[in-house]
Amino acid sequence: MVKKKKSTAANRSKNELLWNLMDSIPDSIYFKDENNRFVMVSKIKAEHVGSTLEGIIGKTDFDFYPKKQAENMAADDKRVMETGKSIVDKVERLIRPGGEERWISVTKVPLHDEKGEIIGTMGISRDITERKRAEEEQVRAKVAEEERLEAERAAAQVTEAVRKLVAGATLKKSARPNVVYRKKPD
Repeated sequence: MVKKKKSTAANRSKNELLWNLMDSIPDSIYFKDENNRFVMVSKIKAEHVGSTLEGIIGKTDFDFYPKKQAENMAADDKRVMETGKSIVDKVERLIRPGGEERWISVTKVPLHDEKGEIIGTMGISRDITERKRAEEEQVRAKVAEEERLEAERAAAQVTEAVRKLVAGATLKKSARPNVVYRKKPD
């Protein structure tokens, strides 16, 4: 009896640790069954799809995302369950319910039962929108700098061409023999 109480307390403690972790991390954490239905999610995940913890359970991505996006998510889940291989740090453009565009880094791994059989997926999605915007800004800045340098090179080439043209014209003018014209007598 004492052993059972300790085991129950240890399991409750593990459950509390898991919930504390899920409630503390700013990432979306989720567990899905073999039919891609949510069986457990973090508060952040529920908020991101405009639901509650209770309201998301038993639903799939098709209940919250545009069809094409949900199809891609389901295909990833299927691949993970069929191959047993994780998807790590996959960057995706995500349209949240309400139309907000975000960029996320997704990691999905197989969910196993006690026998080691794959019974679903679990994953973490991290919002990397600000990082993605900073990267895009760096690319824009680099392109602008390259364009500026190219314009400077082109201007220098034009300046050099004009300089040579002027120098050549000056040289031709100064290379003329000094001819004195005399007036013919009448």
